[in-house]
Amino acid sequence: MHIFCYYLFIYSRPKWLLVIASICIAIACQSQTPQRTIKPIQILVVDSLGQQPLPASTIKDQYNTTAITSPNGMATLFPSTKQVKLTISLLGYAVYTKSIFTDTIKSLIKINLQTNQQILQEVYITGQEKNGITSATLIRKEAMEVLQPSSFADLLELLPGKRFQKPQLTSANPMALRETGVNDKNYQMAIYGGISFVIDGQAKSVQSNLQSTGLSDMLIDPQSGYANASRNILGLGVDMRTLATDHIQEIEVIRGIPSVQYGNLTSGLVTVKRKAGASPLSLRFKSDGLSKLFYIGKGLEINENKNIYVGIDFLQAFEEPTNPYENFNRLGSIIKYEKSWHSNTHSKWIWQSSLDLHSTLDREKTDVDQGNSKINKYTSKQSGFTISEYLKREQLGQQRLTNLELWLSLDLQQQTIEQTKWIQLTNPVAIPHSLNEGEHDGIYLPGQYTSNLLIKGLPIALNSKILVSKSLDKLWMKHKLNLGSEWTYDKNLGQGQVYNTLLPPFYGSGNRPKVFKSILANQELSFFMEDQISWLVHKHHLQFIIGIRNMHMLGIPSNFENLKRWKWDPRIQFAWGFPTFQLFNKPIQVNMDMGWGTASRKPYMTQLSPELLYWDFIQLNFFHENPAYRRVNFQTYHQLPYNPRINYAVNSKKEIRLSIRYANSYFTISSFEELMKNGFRINQHYRSFPFKRYQIDSGYVNQLQGPPELEKLNYIQEKQLRTYSVIENGTQVRKKGIEFQITSPRFSFLNSRITADGAWYLSNYQNSIPVYKEPKSPILFNGVRMQYLGLYQMDEGYINEVFSNKISIDHYLKHIGFTFFSSYQFRWFETRKSAWNDGLPFRYVDINGSERDFSPSELANPQLRQLVILYGKDAFNKRRYPLQTTINMKASKEIGKLIKLSMYVNSLFSYTKSSKGSANQKKAKGINSPYFGMELNFQL
Repeated sequence: MHIFCYYLFIYSRPKWLLVIASICIAIACQSQTPQRTIKPIQILVVDSLGQQPLPASTIKDQYNTTAITSPNGMATLFPSTKQVKLTISLLGYAVYTKSIFTDTIKSLIKINLQTNQQILQEVYITGQEKNGITSATLIRKEAMEVLQPSSFADLLELLPGKRFQKPQLTSANPMALRETGVNDKNYQMAIYGGISFVIDGQAKSVQSNLQSTGLSDMLIDPQSGYANASRNILGLGVDMRTLATDHIQEIEVIRGIPSVQYGNLTSGLVTVKRKAGASPLSLRFKSDGLSKLFYIGKGLEINENKNIYVGIDFLQAFEEPTNPYENFNRLGSIIKYEKSWHSNTHSKWIWQSSLDLHSTLDREKTDVDQGNSKINKYTSKQSGFTISEYLKREQLGQQRLTNLELWLSLDLQQQTIEQTKWIQLTNPVAIPHSLNEGEHDGIYLPGQYTSNLLIKGLPIALNSKILVSKSLDKLWMKHKLNLGSEWTYDKNLGQGQVYNTLLPPFYGSGNRPKVFKSILANQELSFFMEDQISWLVHKHHLQFIIGIRNMHMLGIPSNFENLKRWKWDPRIQFAWGFPTFQLFNKPIQVNMDMGWGTASRKPYMTQLSPELLYWDFIQLNFFHENPAYRRVNFQTYHQLPYNPRINYAVNSKKEIRLSIRYANSYFTISSFEELMKNGFRINQHYRSFPFKRYQIDSGYVNQLQGPPELEKLNYIQEKQLRTYSVIENGTQVRKKGIEFQITSPRFSFLNSRITADGAWYLSNYQNSIPVYKEPKSPILFNGVRMQYLGLYQMDEGYINEVFSNKISIDHYLKHIGFTFFSSYQFRWFETRKSAWNDGLPFRYVDINGSERDFSPSELANPQLRQLVILYGKDAFNKRRYPLQTTINMKASKEIGKLIKLSMYVNSLFSYTKSSKGSANQKKAKGINSPYFGMELNFQL
């Protein structure tokens, strides 16, 4: 909380000046129109399904001015103000509310009332496939309440083909879509890094995150893995642990082709709409075996045109209930203000302003009863604020409408990693102590010491976006034109890595402190244009969307030619709605959608500006019993391993989808194929380094009066061939699949609905450019390290396939305040296979850095023969994972009007069929332990 107070103190005056100025401008924009007679409102009330007039409907405004509809469903209301909030009610129908402005009314208003049963049909407490032009899943508040999530990651269970996963809140949770997944860093960069999160219209940026301990990582608990590696999110997108769900009203997960309004993505898009408007004071308390959660929120309607929402959430989670030494904490709050007004009879303005305060804390330390060291600990903190502004001008009551939308946001975070590590050496270890190239003396480390590492990041992200929409009718077609531009700016102002170089956290070669604020800012400018065309041809509803987005990066060095060029992303979609026909007196609607497009993502800052690399070669290592006689000498080289040829990663997406709606049932099936040929990966480059190897004979040692003098020593000139990592566009990911969902109507018996969804995915991960490799462990010939590298056409590749589905049954008994949800989840099969690889290089590199073709005759050379990678006979066999079944149950019950008690049991029953592995080993039946949780909600 002290960090929040610090931010509020530092930034309060300019922030409040901005808010006050914005309010004054908004008030000034409201033109004072002369007083005129308020027109009466003609209203027609009908049934939404049959369109029959509804007599005896009660119509009221905010001042209780009342009118009753006649037998033909008509009524006339005489309001006292031009801004009217209508409330229409009728027994057996849901209450309808609508705000209108009398001067914009050109004819009578038609109101469609829905029966209570119709309202029930529209309640979905699972993920609902959106009836749009691309594959997307809607997750509403009702579904989130039933699922009882702790973080955004819990909601992925609602997507087609996704199943329940036990929460892992003490490690990073990146998001993947339409994937089988693979445990390889190179392919994970392409899988996770290409999903964009857009919250209330503002893209969440993680471009300038540089927090990583690198080679200084340490192992505290062997069962948890390396402390930083499990939490490192560099290049992997947004960590879903940081996103609380309690402030969210609705989520849309677009797996298909998004609008060109959205960029810097390859895999998919997640749009989040947060709560706004009046709502009761809500309190939520959740507890399970691994976490505790608290939330309080309230939406207040100040008047008809102004409202404000305030919410606070807190989460604490542990790796294991019995391990308090490894935990994750999240604290956040949001203030969201909304105002609307009319500047004239044809213009409505909406202004939204929000302030987010957020903080997370990852902590792990040694168990004093089990660890070898009592001081090893790791702490990662992130805290900051986000200011977002949104302004919309909406035209009313005209045939040609032009709307204007503007987004502005500022995000600032303070990030720190603090690591304390006890280091104990078994042999004398020398380290360099210079940041410059050339020869220099080093030092010897003490036999044991405590190293303290501090990494301080201060990423700042600015975003601005403008969108102009124009609707017009031309001949027999309707057009909606979208034109806009977006500018993003990302910079890290942090101090970077701070530690005592005489007591380093990593004593191997190549480690030096890195300063973040010296790295250039990451800027991108983009423009987009889209036309949404719709027309009706003999009862066929046709829709065609064509758009293009172009972008390029600003402020980068001139030799980054690929990034400075304009990059184009075309996207085309087509929808065909067939004429509605009747089956058993119920309507059937059939729609077919198809689309193609490309989606591109720019490199992350850590990929554009990598860490300066150091190579330190020991030329003399003279360790004497007398410390005054000791001397160690290094030859140091350094190089910045940036890649000026790096380019945007581009994913080509195409899909076709069929959807059928019969009465209140819905079926959708989609087939897709995606191909990314130039995803980011870590490739190895090489360099040959000359250095000296000084010789000391015993006679010289006996004459020493101090440290050896290099000028008096003989030496041998040596070379070594070393590799280093460079980010390149060399990953190919090909994805194919089929997704489906079937939703039944809500049956009157127990108000039940059955939802079945599933997916078949086939993913192929390979490299698209040759890769350099050296033997995994150094090979010595006559005591000298082998100095050859191989260039291989194929790297490690994977071909994975999975088919899974789930059947969900929910009972929504609103009249008694009871909801019951059960989910039966199946993984029918899963196969994983390593792509075939002959292990032969087609070229090799010698110690001088010269490349030559690798011919069969080279196998006679015992050193070059070591470049051939040998694989076991089962290396490329397909591994099969059999049927797996899991049953989850969730229930909630309202107690009175203010309290709701909920509980869930995940993996209530879990079964894995016995199978044979590639080596015929029996895999036993697997039964996962049930995972329980409860929560208590108050609505005051």
